[in-house]
Amino acid sequence: RFLSAILVVFTLIALYALALGEEFEVRQFKVEGLQRLSYGDLEAVLSLEGSQVVEFDRQDAVQKLTRAFPELAAVSITIGLPAEVNIQVVERQPVLTWIAQDTTYWMDADGYIIPPRGEVGELTHIGADVAPPLLPVSVSQLSESLSAQSSESPVAIWGRQADPVVLKI
Repeated sequence: RFLSAILVVFTLIALYALALGEEFEVRQFKVEGLQRLSYGDLEAVLSLEGSQVVEFDRQDAVQKLTRAFPELAAVSITIGLPAEVNIQVVERQPVLTWIAQDTTYWMDADGYIIPPRGEVGELTHIGADVAPPLLPVSVSQLSESLSAQSSESPVAIWGRQADPVVLKI
């Protein structure tokens, strides 16, 4: 019984150290692959600095980043102890600027619509009276996409794919 009590005490001390110990507090994380986004952009979404690495949910973080930044084609996160978080991203590369009245959209080579952010070289410009034509989506995807945003907002179509059939000239 005495040995069991000692094991319980040591286990509680270890759990306390994991949950509240400074050595497991994320002070900074590493990011690779950023081009137009910044470290601060990712930190603003994740609020990772100052949190405990053992509480970090990698899948939730990937979902938050891909929702917040439709220009991310891929996100990979690795976690190490004591407080190491490494994020690798691949940003979509804009190849086209679509200007509809006073709203500007960027589009990558696969037709994904991304927010204009940062600096890029010369892009092909298309002027139109309407936003880019979109691929049809399922009702559940559409309601999820529009749930937090007005359909009037250009933000509502970021991350959606333009219809390649309509775009062919």
